[in-house]
Amino acid sequence: MLLMMIPVLLQFFQHIHIVRSHAYHLNSEDKGDFNTPPKISTSAGKSDQTHNSAAGSSLRKEHQVDNLLNVTSVSTYSTPSANDAKIAFITFSHMSDLPQFNATILAAAETWLPADATYYVVLNRRWEDTFNQWKQQIRKNTENGGIRKSAGLTRIQPIYVDCPEAKFGESPCCKQEQGLIQFHKTYYQALNYDWVMYMDDDMYVNARLLNDFIKVLPAGLPNKKEYIFANGKNPLLLLGNNGTPSLGKFGYLRNRSDYQCSKDEQFVYPWGGVVLYNKAAFEMVIPGLQNNGLVKQCLEYKVTHDVGNAIFHWMYSIPAVRFRVSNAKAKKGRIIKREDFIAYHGAGTSEEIRMDVFHKHRVPDEKVIFNVSSLPGEGYFGWFNVSGFQRTDTFKQFRNPQEWEGEWHTMPVSDCNK
Repeated sequence: MLLMMIPVLLQFFQHIHIVRSHAYHLNSEDKGDFNTPPKISTSAGKSDQTHNSAAGSSLRKEHQVDNLLNVTSVSTYSTPSANDAKIAFITFSHMSDLPQFNATILAAAETWLPADATYYVVLNRRWEDTFNQWKQQIRKNTENGGIRKSAGLTRIQPIYVDCPEAKFGESPCCKQEQGLIQFHKTYYQALNYDWVMYMDDDMYVNARLLNDFIKVLPAGLPNKKEYIFANGKNPLLLLGNNGTPSLGKFGYLRNRSDYQCSKDEQFVYPWGGVVLYNKAAFEMVIPGLQNNGLVKQCLEYKVTHDVGNAIFHWMYSIPAVRFRVSNAKAKKGRIIKREDFIAYHGAGTSEEIRMDVFHKHRVPDEKVIFNVSSLPGEGYFGWFNVSGFQRTDTFKQFRNPQEWEGEWHTMPVSDCNK
């Protein structure tokens, strides 16, 4: 009987882990006061940030812009080397809770963001006036001696989109879709990026370690070397190693899915809470995004953006390599760390796991983690390449998404169990 219960228990604990990893965004998208603009206060005082429980309880709603986190300024650690890949860092957020915005967006720009990089932040257009007031108030307080100069303030670039707010699934899916479209149109080609990174706003990224990881991919995956670095002509994604669940695994967190996708190895794909597109992959998916493909798949499968973009990417059959990401939710102030963790999810959502905490304990410059002479086996890099979409009725009728012109053929849930 005990042996029979093991698979059930494993599935239960996996579900608990997934729910916790989404807790912050469930609170952020669903419970923010999106109807009333936040009050821009000029009063000085202690930080408004309070403990955020593992269940994702929100920070206090007293919107005092000048009460910034005491984060370190951008350091030499974040200075890129000449042969680093040029990476665009993009996230999404809202401004209904300014202390939380400071604790995630501003703190990221002041800690881990490379010194020559811009932090692109996708915001609903309704927050444009709030963002401008927020930025002006920080500058005003700086001039008046109220706070020190913010090193990261000038490197935050908003991308405004017209998306619904406070809808847990549709809102973030729309922000990723429309944000990447606008980024591609306005910044991508003009600035000649090698990689495009899209992530949740509570991610701490070890940018130096990420660049080191990219550099050793040919050595770490020698059998895939020609594919991976064919002058960027072959599509490739870098994704977090958060497992490979069935498509749409849990649906909305409030309700278990009313469908069950196949557990066949060709019908699973890594989630995209953090995803890096190389040039070929980014150019490949842009037409699908322009035809609302991501939002349509999110709505069909009743999922949020990280689960929805896995379905979207799976339909394109894009090969992926996985790197190590930690779900860094605080538990009694304890942070589980490994030297090869490239990103931490949950940073800035509680007092224990502030962005500057991760920055202080980052892997230092002089320490080599991805040493070409002693790299682990290919399994470490998690090469992932599936073509299950070609078994679906949608493929049989319409072929590959990259061949579709001017429309998106939504794959129904009935197709995920072939």
